[in-house]
Amino acid sequence: MTDSLTSALGSDPIPGDKPGGGNARYEPEFEQLETEIAKLGNPAGGEIRWSDVVSLSRTILTEKSKDLLAGSYFAYGMLQQQGYQGLLEGLKVVNGMCQAHWEGMFPEVRRMKARESALDWLIDRVTAHLEKTPPGGEEASVIQEAIQTVEDLTALVDPKLDAPNPKLAAFVRALAAAASGGGETNQSSEEAPTPMSATSVSTASGPGGPITNRKVAFERLREVAEFLRRTEPHSPVAYLVNRAIKWGDMSLENVIAELVKNTDARRQIYETLGVKRDDES
Repeated sequence: MTDSLTSALGSDPIPGDKPGGGNARYEPEFEQLETEIAKLGNPAGGEIRWSDVVSLSRTILTEKSKDLLAGSYFAYGMLQQQGYQGLLEGLKVVNGMCQAHWEGMFPEVRRMKARESALDWLIDRVTAHLEKTPPGGEEASVIQEAIQTVEDLTALVDPKLDAPNPKLAAFVRALAAAASGGGETNQSSEEAPTPMSATSVSTASGPGGPITNRKVAFERLREVAEFLRRTEPHSPVAYLVNRAIKWGDMSLENVIAELVKNTDARRQIYETLGVKRDDES
């Protein structure tokens, strides 16, 4: 893939009346993509087919949705397939998508924490790759261009956040250390939160601190459901949480009616809960 085609993959609109496309998280391509990515945390799942990761994410970004998580998967897949030149092309896709489709891409602009999480996913893994497989001297110019791309992305993203994302700055430092052949990559990695600590902080504090109202509470639940569906695609928990969110807009009577089809069983539940109501016809 040439540089121009790479840029087009990020910036070109999705066909149709919505340049950013729709929500592709439940599309077959995205589910297949996440099945491959889930193997990163499950060695028993088999070897990751990076060619499928790249192909599926490219299809999503071209035909379905300008999805930041799909862009991060694409960039990491390109790193695995084509080394640091592939990473550069992937970073250009992510940057091009953010520059051209910030208001209309996914996750939605109101879900800024989910967007940060998608970027953090990529940063954590590329930083670890830099430590394990430093770029060679002949790749220094590629890394320098990658630094410029990340700086361009940072200039766009940071002003839109409640506070600058420290991982973006740490990522630039890690890339710079790798380009110079210095030993600062580990230091940069230590300055940034580890993937686990970042997840812990995000889970504990959430995007806006303490939960203050019902709307915020349900937004957190949606983020939890999306995280679990992405990281544990074979677990039923995410789908149960989504079902609970749906129930949040229903009365107790309607929830019980949806769950329990037998009239006598429903009456018994109402009696157990102490809910007074007219007898069902």
